[in-house]
Amino acid sequence: MGAITLVGAQWGSEGKGVIAAGMAKHVDAAVRVGGPNAGHSFVHGGELYKMRSVPCAWVSGAELFIGAGAVMNPDLLEREMLSIGYDQPINVDRHAVIISHEHEHAERELVKAIGSTGEGVGQARIAKIKRDGSARLAKDHDFKSATVRITDTVAEINALLKAGKTVMVEGTQGSGLSLHHGSYPHVTSSDTNASGMMAEAGIAPGFSQSVHLVARTHPIRVAGPSGPMGRELEWTSLPVQEPERTTVTNKVRRIAEWNEEQFARAVMLNAPDGVWLTFADYLDPAVRGETDAAKVMASPAVREFVQRLERDHSVPVLGLGVGGDGFKVVHLQSDAAGVDWSW
Repeated sequence: MGAITLVGAQWGSEGKGVIAAGMAKHVDAAVRVGGPNAGHSFVHGGELYKMRSVPCAWVSGAELFIGAGAVMNPDLLEREMLSIGYDQPINVDRHAVIISHEHEHAERELVKAIGSTGEGVGQARIAKIKRDGSARLAKDHDFKSATVRITDTVAEINALLKAGKTVMVEGTQGSGLSLHHGSYPHVTSSDTNASGMMAEAGIAPGFSQSVHLVARTHPIRVAGPSGPMGRELEWTSLPVQEPERTTVTNKVRRIAEWNEEQFARAVMLNAPDGVWLTFADYLDPAVRGETDAAKVMASPAVREFVQRLERDHSVPVLGLGVGGDGFKVVHLQSDAAGVDWSW
């Protein structure tokens, strides 16, 4: 099937971890791009995982990669690899850039100004762009364990694609946080759309066989002055037991109504073959944890939302995240390319 790119449709925290871990059974390899300023959560074997560096497809035994355009915290990466007990090393591109303590310190003001997570990702990218010797690349770092293998991931990923293997590119954050296409200056330091992800991984556009968006019924942004997102809501107006918190900073998220204009722009920028719609239980709490797709779609609120999205954007809704124990997902149909990604 070639390359499948998984893109957040809004401002991050759309539930990409659950979808990536579920889709893992269909892929031979997975590459993560971006940086550790975003965490992907999912439940596997009854245990909650929050992956900030390692691709979620480790659950299926897929070959794992960190792309050439990625930013990484080596200590965090090694801790994650040891925590999952993976029996093969993760392949890290020699040109991925390393975050230093100085980079983290330099971003403290951005936390106050635009709600940055302050992980040092942007500063590490700046050091790489300066080309003055101040950046440390993965090939120059002395990793402490054998869980990391430094290599030319571009050559290895493309060899897999040429051999007919399927590679999932797992994006971080969301389309609305793109440096070039988001609500500047309240954005991240890279392009978070499919084309930017493919470039960071070193995959030619001709290999991109499928693009999937992951969208929430109620988008969120991180706490603080993190930028506009439409009509905001109070958590007390939603059918939740307690407010959501961010994976990385553990701060209460801001939440809003569905933003039609923003989603339309994500569709335009990514030309998706399908959409995974998460947090359907925020439309109707009666569907929370339900595993029967017919029963979920019997809810007028859910059915009307799905039908309107498909009609207005000409893209199929592949499945619905309904929450509950294990962050359950019910599957509706194959994507526009005819591929069944259900699990």
